[in-house]
Amino acid sequence: MQRLLTLLAIFAFSAANARGAGPPEILLDRAADDIFPESWRGGKIRVSAKPLLDAQVERFRGLVHRALAKYPQALLQATLVKLYGLGHLEYNGVATGGTRSTDKIYIVCKPHYTDAAVERIIHAEYSSVLFQKFAKQFDAESWKRQNAEGATYFGSGVAAVRAGKASGQMKPELNEQGFIHQYAQASMEEDFNSHAAPLFMGDAGYWQKVQQYPRLKAKAELVMAFYSKLDPSLGQASFAALQAM
Repeated sequence: MQRLLTLLAIFAFSAANARGAGPPEILLDRAADDIFPESWRGGKIRVSAKPLLDAQVERFRGLVHRALAKYPQALLQATLVKLYGLGHLEYNGVATGGTRSTDKIYIVCKPHYTDAAVERIIHAEYSSVLFQKFAKQFDAESWKRQNAEGATYFGSGVAAVRAGKASGQMKPELNEQGFIHQYAQASMEEDFNSHAAPLFMGDAGYWQKVQQYPRLKAKAELVMAFYSKLDPSLGQASFAALQAM
C-alpha cells in the first residue's frame, strides 16, 4: 500500500511538471487583500496584512531559499505556487507569524525574529499545505493513539491563542502526554507542524526530546513516514542528515 501511495504521489508531481509548473513564486512586495483567497476577506476571518519592511527583504529572501532547498524540486513545483513575505499578518483579530491556503503560504518576518524562527515558520506552514493536500497518506489513527488518555485538542490555532494556550515552550509534563509544547495541542495540524518544522531544522533540542519520550518518538516516525510517501528521498536518513547541517 505504501508503495502504491508513493507511486500515486510521484504521478501527481509528474503531471504537474508536464503542465509546465515551475518553482514557487516568491513575492516580497505584496500585502493587499487580493493576495488572499476571496473567502478570507471580510466575514469572520477578516484577514489583513502589512508589507515586509524594505530592510528585511534580502534577509528574508535568503531564508526562503535556504528553507526550500531542503525539499525535492518536484514536490515544491507540484504543491506550492506562491510564498508571500509579510511584515504583519492577522486574521480573526489574532496576529500570527504565518498561515497557508491550499497552495500558497504567507510568512511574517519582523526585525526581532531570529533567522531560525522565520525558517521554522516556513517549514510549519508548508507542512500544513502538504498535510491537507495528502491527508489520506497520513496515519491519523496511529497519531491519535500517541496522545495520552483524555488529552484533547483545543480546536484551532486561533482558539489556542485566544485561550492563552499558545506557548511554544517545551515542558516535560506535555512531552509525556505526547505534545512538544502547548501550541501543539491546538489541533492535529498544529501538532503535526510542531514535529515537521524542527525535523527540517535539524533541531538538536527537539531530537533530544524525541529520544527521551516514547510518544514523541512515535509521532516523529509518523511524520517522517508521511514525507517518505511524498518523495522517497525524504526518509529517516535525510532527516538525520539535517541534524549535521
